Parts: sequence; structure tokens; C-alpha cells
Amino acid sequence: MINFIYPTKLIFLNSVKSTNTYAKKYYKKFSIQKKFWIIISSKKQINGYGRSGSWISDNNKNLTFSIIINIKNIYINDIYFINIIVCNSIHKIISKIIKSTKNKKINCYIKWPNDIILNNKKISGILTESISSYNKIHAVIVGIGINILQKNFYFKLNATSLINIFNKKFNLRLLLYRIIFFIQSEYYLFENYNNKLIKKYYIKNLFLSEKKSVFFLIKKNIYIYGTIKNVTDSGYIIIEFNKKLFSFYQKEIKFIL
Repeated sequence: MINFIYPTKLIFLNSVKSTNTYAKKYYKKFSIQKKFWIIISSKKQINGYGRSGSWISDNNKNLTFSIIINIKNIYINDIYFINIIVCNSIHKIISKIIKSTKNKKINCYIKWPNDIILNNKKISGILTESISSYNKIHAVIVGIGINILQKNFYFKLNATSLINIFNKKFNLRLLLYRIIFFIQSEYYLFENYNNKLIKKYYIKNLFLSEKKSVFFLIKKNIYIYGTIKNVTDSGYIIIEFNKKLFSFYQKEIKFIL
């Protein structure tokens, strides 16, 4: 068992419709436990959801969990920084695994806005939801799905798992503890030090950053050929095309791979 940075309560479930939905109900009922990070992990998620739809996961093969973080001094416009923290943490964990194999052919990137890509396939998705009032956030619920031991995926998902890439088994519980610790470490930096280092790591490891790529603009129904230049603190992606910079939010633009 890892010693966590913040007081942490762990809840393990055999089955649940959605860990994020469970977390929202839990927060309403037990909001008095504000000093704790609440982790809700389930072996089976019947109706998990993400930014792009349902999260499909085999029973007890992957990590599907949610974190309730009681936030201090953060406003709604800054919530994307929590997403950056979680993306960085998962990327760092997987990068350590890659480094231990000494296999330079394996690559891992953060794909805007909230996915982790391993060898050009999705291995993790993150969904951040806030509990707020009067433009002030009281708590953030972060839903996380990471493919660990599942071997087969519906081909249209373009997904992979740790076992498929590294050809070895992983201890789900131990990996969960390590991920929580990494997220708390990153959050501690966010809470106590300069955010620039956190943002710098995110941009440095961004999928297709500074590379000419094809994108689809959903509202205009057109394709563009541009370059990712940055992501704002509010979560807008900055893309350069026709020698001008344009900003887009989630569901306004799609990557064409």
C-alpha cells in the first residue's frame, strides 16, 4: 500500500453503472468528508461514459475509477488544469513503464483534450466534471478509464492496452495506487508551486504538436491542414493554418488520423 499525499478514502465496488454517477451521489450524501480524496473503483462498469460516448471495458481487466477532489481557490474557467494534471500523471506512469523496457519503438502521447495515446492507439480516457455554484468550484469529479489487461477491442475504437503493448501482466490494484499517488503529486505542485511546469510538460507531450496535420471543423463542415501550437489554460486548442492562429474548443474540431 502506497502512502498518499492527501487523506484518501478508497471505495471498491464489484459492479456499477458509472463511477462518475456514483461519485456525484456520494458527494451529495457525504460532502462533510471534504478533507478526503474519495476514490471509487469498480471491477465492472455497466454504463460508463466519456466525452466521445460510452467507455466499453471487460470485467476486471481494466481500471475504471473516479476521484472526488475537493478544490480550493479555483474557478470554473480554470477546471481544464485538473484535466492537464490527470493527463500528465497517467502519461508519466506509462512513460516509466516504457523506460523500463528500453524499447524505443513504443511511444506515448497526450491527445487533446483528454486521451492518452500509446503507439497511436487510445489506452486511456479522462472525463472531468465539476460541482460548482456562483462560478466557484467546490469539487471536481474525474472519471478515468485505462485499458490494462483487455486484449480484444472493437476495431472502430482504435484502442489498445498495456498487456497488448508490453506483453506482460500488471497488478490492477498496485497500478491504481501508483496512479493516485502520481495525480496527487501533480496536484500538490499545482496547489503549491508554479503551474508553468505542469503546462510545459503537457504541451511537450501533446500528440501531433508542431506537426502538419489534417483536422475537420465540425460546424463549418470543412477539412483544414494545420499545426497544433498550444492549448490555453481554459482548454482551447490553438491551431495555425493559413498563417493565422485559431482557437477551438471540444466538439468543434476532430483529428483526422
